[in-house]
Amino acid sequence: MDEKILQALKKEGWNLEKANNGLYHTRYHGQNAELIVHLNITNLEKSIILAIAYLPIKVMQSQNNKVAQFLNQLNLKTFFGSFELNYTTGEIAFRTGIFYFNTDLQMPMIVNCLDAAAYAADMDYPSILEKVGDN
Repeated sequence: MDEKILQALKKEGWNLEKANNGLYHTRYHGQNAELIVHLNITNLEKSIILAIAYLPIKVMQSQNNKVAQFLNQLNLKTFFGSFELNYTTGEIAFRTGIFYFNTDLQMPMIVNCLDAAAYAADMDYPSILEKVGDN
């Protein structure tokens, strides 16, 4: 199944490389940032697909609370997925997923999941960068 998914995604413009069991990654060149995007398909038997787009920002620990509050404000306006801050590493990511219970997995579902994660992270990157840059 993994190879079929990779080949189909390649046709859709997503050139993913295998990172480890069930996890794939690629670079996404957006309008505002170059992102690392992960696709997690380890839970296909549970009808779950996750896409995670990592922003090229590291948050200093002294800024964690301020940035987390800002990300929460962004999340309130988001209908799908959420921004997350890793308090230990300072990484910011946008995570979204698809739960396809009682239906067959279709390639547009996976493409939409990847597109949504990359697009949301790319579009909100400037405002997040500005907030991280404010001291």
